[in-house]
Amino acid sequence: MNQGAFESYATSHTEPWRLYCATVHDRLNEMTRAIEVDVNIGGFQQSRDGLDMLKPLIHARQHPITLLFDIVDGLRHEISLTEDPIERAVLFRDMWLTELEASNPMRLGNIVSMRYVEGKRGNKKDKVNLYRLEDGSWNLKYEIGELKNGCWRGRYNLPLNPAIWKDTEEYIYVHRPLLAGADQCDFVLRPNPCYLKTLHGSEGSEAVRCSMNPSNISSRFKIYSHQFITGCSGFGLHGCRHIVATEWIKNHPGAYAIAAVVLHDSEEMVKTTYNWCEPKDVAVFWQSYLQELLRAEKIGSR
Repeated sequence: MNQGAFESYATSHTEPWRLYCATVHDRLNEMTRAIEVDVNIGGFQQSRDGLDMLKPLIHARQHPITLLFDIVDGLRHEISLTEDPIERAVLFRDMWLTELEASNPMRLGNIVSMRYVEGKRGNKKDKVNLYRLEDGSWNLKYEIGELKNGCWRGRYNLPLNPAIWKDTEEYIYVHRPLLAGADQCDFVLRPNPCYLKTLHGSEGSEAVRCSMNPSNISSRFKIYSHQFITGCSGFGLHGCRHIVATEWIKNHPGAYAIAAVVLHDSEEMVKTTYNWCEPKDVAVFWQSYLQELLRAEKIGSR
């Protein structure tokens, strides 16, 4: 229907047109309410998915980051019990990924597309994300076009925590070469070779050069979080961002700016999403501060 015919129809059928628009408006409102109740309805999924499930676990710990430490410890124990080099490589990959998320909590899309090329230094023109400098430090960088908030937050280029440099080297140089397609592509995370045995022909050949499946990464993370965290039903990789943000804010009430830098997101988003620390979380810092003053004045010891 061209523009003229459309206007003619709308003019000659005013009341039916209004009723149709009202019906569509009501249906859209129903869909919006449904999505708010069930974030997975119709294939939609909110990026904040899992936060409500994590809240009790976060409230129960003064340091929520230990939730991720529990996963790391559990996987490290599994690695020590594994004799098969491929299975050890897979477990080490997942353990290192958990450490990486604790240090640099990136979104799933960035994790999946993360690349490493030996000798690349992380310059803007380098098609890499993970890189190592001559001083032994490991760094992670994403250009503006690779980031959800790159258009206004800018380029991401931050070091990995020194505590995980050793494991980073072990994964890259010892375990990653044993994973499927490691010698045929630059993606940091590679799948178990057994995964490719389920694919045939050109599809299997192409999979060797592709990145890991995002759903596979999240599924494995849900298994580990359920397995190694007491009372946890399991959460996906995005849950790491919730944990890291609340670790800082719970122990530094009101310090949203630093959490925003770590998440590479807006301070407003961090404040809106994570401004739910309980009074007791905040009061502990006042009590500690007051205790130091009382000790200085020797009050209570007289």
